[in-house]
Amino acid sequence: MKAAFFVGKERIKIRTHGGAHRAMECSGNPAAEKLAIAGACVAGKVLSVGENRALEISPSEDLIRRDITLMGSWYLHRADYFENLELMRRTGLDPFSRRSPMSFPSDDLARGFEVFCGHKEECLKVVVRCHSVL
Repeated sequence: MKAAFFVGKERIKIRTHGGAHRAMECSGNPAAEKLAIAGACVAGKVLSVGENRALEISPSEDLIRRDITLMGSWYLHRADYFENLELMRRTGLDPFSRRSPMSFPSDDLARGFEVFCGHKEECLKVVVRCHSVL
């Protein structure tokens, strides 16, 4: 590992008094992703947003022994970043909550939009379940 990684990890630990409880990594840079995981506190949660190149991790060392939750989401446009943060602050919604995402069958799509757009039921993301064609 490069010296910058260790300096970055220590800076995170110092500034967060032991590690970040929540980290969101959106750069698509494997080194930044690894730093987000390393900088999380015990039982911390790390959200990886967007595409990323290969990332080498040790599940035992990087996640299991520290009880880290690592989640991924495919999309968060830069233009939506601050609006999403404000939504979480205003509503108290937690992107790591088990209640998000919510899923709805395709024939109940209107209800899915209503729940998502109205920020109801702690919903930050709606998944549409399509009927099988087979």
